[in-house]
Amino acid sequence: MKLLSGIASGNIVCLDWNARTLRAVHAAIRRGKIRILGVAEAAVPAEVDVTHAAAFGAFLRETLRKHGFRTDRVVVDIPRQDAVLNPLMLPATTDRELPAMVRFQVEKELPFSLDHGVADYAVQRRNADGTGQIELLVAAIRNHVLEYYKTVCDAAGLKLERVGLRPYATVFALQQGGAMPTTGRVVSVDVGPIMTEINVIRDGHLAFSSAASVRIRTDDEHKTGESRAAEQDVIPFRQTPPPISSSVDELLVQITRTVEAYRATDPGATIDRVIVAGASPIEQDLAKAVAERLSAPTSIYRPSDELTRPLERRGRVAWSGFGAVLGLAWSHGPTSPSHFDFLHPKEPIDTHRERMRRVPVIATLVAVLLLAAGTAVGLKLHRKSQEIAKLDKQLAAAKKEEAAIDDFNKLVTAAQGWRDEGVVWLDELKVVIDALPSNEDAYLRELAVSNSGEITLKLVGRDGRVFDKLSADLTALKTRKGTPRYVVMPGARTENKKDPKYQALTDIRLQIASLGKKS
Repeated sequence: MKLLSGIASGNIVCLDWNARTLRAVHAAIRRGKIRILGVAEAAVPAEVDVTHAAAFGAFLRETLRKHGFRTDRVVVDIPRQDAVLNPLMLPATTDRELPAMVRFQVEKELPFSLDHGVADYAVQRRNADGTGQIELLVAAIRNHVLEYYKTVCDAAGLKLERVGLRPYATVFALQQGGAMPTTGRVVSVDVGPIMTEINVIRDGHLAFSSAASVRIRTDDEHKTGESRAAEQDVIPFRQTPPPISSSVDELLVQITRTVEAYRATDPGATIDRVIVAGASPIEQDLAKAVAERLSAPTSIYRPSDELTRPLERRGRVAWSGFGAVLGLAWSHGPTSPSHFDFLHPKEPIDTHRERMRRVPVIATLVAVLLLAAGTAVGLKLHRKSQEIAKLDKQLAAAKKEEAAIDDFNKLVTAAQGWRDEGVVWLDELKVVIDALPSNEDAYLRELAVSNSGEITLKLVGRDGRVFDKLSADLTALKTRKGTPRYVVMPGARTENKKDPKYQALTDIRLQIASLGKKS
């Protein structure tokens, strides 16, 4: 497996865990290539709380020792539910200038200040000739999330080398394992015991991602019909899980909502393939249900036989749950515009530029001092002339750098103007979709948006009271400044004669309030 050049050789351990299972991949990096040496899978004991960093770190240390993973260099990933993830389009620029432009944009859109978090980005697409716009994914996490992983590794006696993003690692695993076509639209569903990640991948790039909170019961709970509710004094977040059919139904609703939210940005999009990953009891049933719902060929994730056959001699694992951690290993590389690393995020070079701005002043001052201290001695004058010539070269270089800074400021001004005219539709659509009632009461049959900032919802519901409540909920939504988010304009209601369960039809139009004021 090829790797980006420049990373130090040696062994690493890539880790991925949830409330029930720890997965580890032991890999060797040699001459720019990575080779998987071993994998391990361990159930997290009921008495170990994964949210308690020190306790889980002790369990992690013992598990790695038990499986013979001797290296202390580790890589981890941040799950989707702990990260804010947004697409971003920027004017064409160089990798040198890109961090400052990204920071300028995200500081205005994040739900928290970057003083309280970390942001990094990955370049999705850019033209080879440097023209046109650059398509990026920007992700941000709060400081306490990063501190949790640092504390876990400290407690386990490990050296944290990189902190990646789990959905991005999952996409990389599908690319490397040959499970995903390079063109078209693919839905990846990674089932977890409590949180499930749902990704939409377009032409090999992550286009949309969400996390669904659906609890899946374990194999033991299927056999006994009991849960671990009695252990709530140890792990309070474990409750009696739903039956398997209920879990599949809930996930099917979440997958459908994610696909529809994505289609709002890619109208008429069809899903070409679905890949289901995870190591719970429901993957097979879920795959069948999703295949029928989305009318797309569906498969269970499994890495290539070339990788799994040599490793299975040392012990069997549930390969369908290893997608994210294998992708984390395969994507490990130095800081690059194409990879996430919250431990070493791509930072603007403003400090360096400010230092270079002062070079002309400093150089002139030094030259004056040298001339004032000169003597009539020819040798000293000669030496000082050489120093002045050297400073003149530095001055010319500094002026050239200052011209580059002026060009960058023009790009920033252009980016700001571009931002002020745009609407972040993904954010607006998420807010609207979260406000929709349960499918038992109503469902969305059509959604449309316009450049003027208007969203139209065509709905079918049990009765008019459902529409009244939805209109009231949408009217109550506020922006971060506390002002109304939408102007809600309910439409006429008609009788739905096709379905006795859902007897009412209506349209609701939403005008983004801030755009309405501008016009």
